[in-house]
Amino acid sequence: MSRILAVSTCHLEGWKKYGQRMADTWRMNWPVPLVFFGEGYNPSDEDFIQRVPDLNNVAWLQEFKRQHPYKRPGGYDYRFDAARFAHKVAAVLEAATVEPEHLIWVDADTVTHTPVPMSFIDALLPRGDEYIAWLDRKGKYPECGFFILNCRHPRHAEFISALRSAYVTGSLFKMAEWHDSYVIQQLVEGMGLKTKSLSGPDGFKTSHPFVNGPLGAYMDHLKGPRKAMGRSQARDLKVHRAEPYWRKK
Repeated sequence: MSRILAVSTCHLEGWKKYGQRMADTWRMNWPVPLVFFGEGYNPSDEDFIQRVPDLNNVAWLQEFKRQHPYKRPGGYDYRFDAARFAHKVAAVLEAATVEPEHLIWVDADTVTHTPVPMSFIDALLPRGDEYIAWLDRKGKYPECGFFILNCRHPRHAEFISALRSAYVTGSLFKMAEWHDSYVIQQLVEGMGLKTKSLSGPDGFKTSHPFVNGPLGAYMDHLKGPRKAMGRSQARDLKVHRAEPYWRKK
């Protein structure tokens, strides 16, 4: 079996509202270890494969946030909140130093509602010349609430270096949007790296491929107001889901 590691992070308020639930349901249902980075707090002293640094101690991240706070005029626009999504990038970069064979990023506002078999995980993994498996969408950047890096790919180190450089040098601000999903897409496509879709043919056509594709059989993604509701809503499903979780009212 491949050596696989999963990683996530969120701030303390998020940990209390949804991160703890995400970590608990992951450990109950996934045969893959999870490293959860705190941001100014320690989520737990147990069940982690290694001691990991608090992201508030990652020097480049703190400098990036100091130099580039969100200051856009008008209403809030997540597409230009580079500092917010830099935490996710920092967690991925830190976890990559452990050198697993595959590295899974999973958002902290997810819930694993059904035990995940190893056969399903094996089918998700990018292999050979495939570098990243992600939730691609028709006519839009991928939803990067869940993606998998093939860390044995010959260009993995090059991609990790490019991702770090985009933030350390600020080159991401030359892009049309500054959030992680867009930045990662631009780097992957710019480097000509081969991708693998996790969306499925039906999920690919929706704006929410996480719950409308194969992952929805085992997981839910509580994006935006869904965090307060505790689950995605029936209207989020554009495909038929027969799993017991989705049949509950």
